[in-house]
Formats: sequence, C-alpha cells, structure tokens
Amino acid sequence: MTTVITRLYADEETACDIARQLKSEGIPKRALKVVVADGKKGAALAEALKSAGVHPSAAAGYAERVAGGAAALVAKVNYKPLGAAKLVRAITARAAVVAVENATEEFTCEDASEMTDNIMKDHRHIFLPQPVKADEKPGAFSERFGWKLLLDTPRKKNVYEGTKFMSQDFWPTPLVKTTAPKVKLLPADAPPQSAKFWKAPLLKDTPRQSNVIPGDFLPFSNTFGLATIQRR
Repeated sequence: MTTVITRLYADEETACDIARQLKSEGIPKRALKVVVADGKKGAALAEALKSAGVHPSAAAGYAERVAGGAAALVAKVNYKPLGAAKLVRAITARAAVVAVENATEEFTCEDASEMTDNIMKDHRHIFLPQPVKADEKPGAFSERFGWKLLLDTPRKKNVYEGTKFMSQDFWPTPLVKTTAPKVKLLPADAPPQSAKFWKAPLLKDTPRQSNVIPGDFLPFSNTFGLATIQRR
C-alpha cells in the first residue's frame, strides 16, 4: 500500500524547500511532486491536482488557493525507507501550512506500477527496438531484425577431399603401422640391470649379526669409561 500525504504551502519556494529536505532524508525524488498553477484555473487546475495525487475532497479547495499563488506538495511513500510516512509528517510540519476545511490530506491507495526507464525493471525488453505493448505478443528476437534462424542451402564439401589424411600433407609417415612387435628389451632370463654397474649381489645369504658393536655387548658408555648414572 502507498500512503499519500499532501500539504498546501503559501508559495512555491516553501513547498520546494520542504521537498528538498524530504529528499535529503531519503525520500525518493519520484515520490515527491510540487504542483503550482502554471496558468491553469478552476476545474483544469483541480484535475491537475487530482492527477498529481491530491484527494478529490481537497482538490477544489487546493485549486482555489493554488490559483492565488500557493503551492501543493504531494508525497507518495511506502515502506521504503522504513517509517517514511512518519518522516514526511515530521518534515512537512517544519513550515506553516495553509489549512483547507473538509480536505483529506492523508490516505492510502494500492501501489500503482509505473513504467520507468530503469532497465532493472524492464530488462526483458532492453534488446528490442521498441517496447512491447500490453496487447502485443512478443516475437522472436531474430524476427525483429529479419534474421533467419535456419538456412536452406546445400551443405559445403569437406575442406580435405579424397582419401589422404591431413597428416600426410606435412608428415609422410603413416599414422598406423602393421609391422610385428619387437622382442622385449629385457628377456625374462636376462641378469638384473644392477649387475652391469654394481658387482655386489643385491641379497646376501649370510647369518645376521646380533649387534652392530661386536664383543661382549657392553654399553657404548663402558667403552669410554663414562658413567651413565651419577649419585650425589
């Protein structure tokens, strides 16, 4: 829902100053409108005020005073920014307003969808040369430019014709050979590769020593006479 708040001020300068203060507090520019006579009078001015958002009960009284030099401020706000209606009431009270009897200066109405130049709202149509009308069925993108999606033309021949492979143009070796596979480089009964450069056998069949240090298996400290435990 949209809350419409209207105020009547003594002159256009005051109304525009209040509108500037509202914009500085976060009220969108598109939500504000200042209406002046601009040469209109009577019923024509009243209709202009209604079109701007003034309630029908206030249009006649507003028109009479606007024709004499006053200016009407119309603010249409919703939930953004939060507490927008309360903010509009507080700021519009900063200047003296012209009182109009039996005039509804605040009411709610359904949100009206407006066509704007914001592509984020109409992004589906930004690639079309003309906007799609409500009663017009959108067509394919290509149809608007006269493009054909399919061409009924004969298929072109391959770039390489005949039986030659592309590789034969720059490398004469065939891609596949039918020669028999060669014998394995290392037969099953051949000696290991280590025997060619290292004569020592890889495995020794000798009994394992019980200790690196042979002898009576004394601790290493005993060899140098070092005491492992000191008593104080």
